[in-house]
Amino acid sequence: MVSQLDENTVRLMLATFATLSTPTQASIRRAITLAYQEQVTSERVIDFSDFSRRAWHVLNTSEYTQGSGSKQYEASFEARSEVIGCIEAIGKEAAVDSSYGTKLSALETLRKIAKTILLAGDTLGREVRMEFQHETCLADIMVCIADSMTPDEQLRAGATADAKGSLATKLEWVCDETAAHCLAGVEGLRHVLALLTTGAPESDGDSDSSEEAEY
Repeated sequence: MVSQLDENTVRLMLATFATLSTPTQASIRRAITLAYQEQVTSERVIDFSDFSRRAWHVLNTSEYTQGSGSKQYEASFEARSEVIGCIEAIGKEAAVDSSYGTKLSALETLRKIAKTILLAGDTLGREVRMEFQHETCLADIMVCIADSMTPDEQLRAGATADAKGSLATKLEWVCDETAAHCLAGVEGLRHVLALLTTGAPESDGDSDSSEEAEY
């Protein structure tokens, strides 16, 4: 903002500031500092991809995956605690006032963690999935993040794609598999999917119409 002002205007502002009382100057400094901090927060992009890699390691290559089925069962309590820790850490960092880039990274990383949970094999994977039959933290955090985005940001995020497809397309697979495994949070995931594909939540009217069409 200041960089856009001409030199004379800046000189005038500084001269005016110097004539103010000390308490007033302190208040202005605090306001400027706060505004600067908010600007930094809104522009900073946090990359959460390490969390998805950590969750994948826990369920596929960590010490928890070693040994017999009974040993994996015993280890599943610590394993799912670590996975949930990854999810909750993302939720704490991806605040409402975070940048679009931070929110996009959070949504994509949470989707990857959901996919890891859905595809995890052996006793360990099964036991961790069972935890998510009533644990909704992943879906809840995705809802909070998506709801905090503008409609344009939601559509932009949903259309973000790589060689494997768009975020919306990949999230649709997560929704379908979550429902197929009877895991909790599918309503929240579908809410996020609706935002990423239409920029608006799925209306109750649409659900009612589809239900009526089935009978």
